[in-house]
Amino acid sequence: MFSVGGKLGYDYELVLENASYAPSNSFGTTDGAEIFAGSDAAGATASGGAGPFYLNSPDGYFTSDSVGDDDDFDHFLIFGNDQYPDTYYIAMEDLVHGGRDKREPDYNDMVVTAQTPIPGAVWLFASGLVGLVGYRKKVKK
Repeated sequence: MFSVGGKLGYDYELVLENASYAPSNSFGTTDGAEIFAGSDAAGATASGGAGPFYLNSPDGYFTSDSVGDDDDFDHFLIFGNDQYPDTYYIAMEDLVHGGRDKREPDYNDMVVTAQTPIPGAVWLFASGLVGLVGYRKKVKK
């Protein structure tokens, strides 16, 4: 099972959808929350959970953990970037078996970024600082 983080929510952006199934594809979390539908275009944004994810295509229903997929092919590439450590890229292939004979997976049928929202990151940082200050006062007594 793969998700992009813990239980914190993420801000998602649909970077591109380069697929003949674009009007029909939908992307979301496997708990049933749809993040993007076929009518959404590049630049669309949404907030949602951390995964695992699904891609529902006319060719099949595919998940990032491959459980319950319509085939035995990995339809998701999920990766980070050292320059932007709070951002993940989710690239998807919407064809069963990745296209003809598993030779054509391009993973550009839908590409989404998932980013930890700043308020959540700031909240975690601030609560950590408060905890350190409290611990230091306790140790000094």
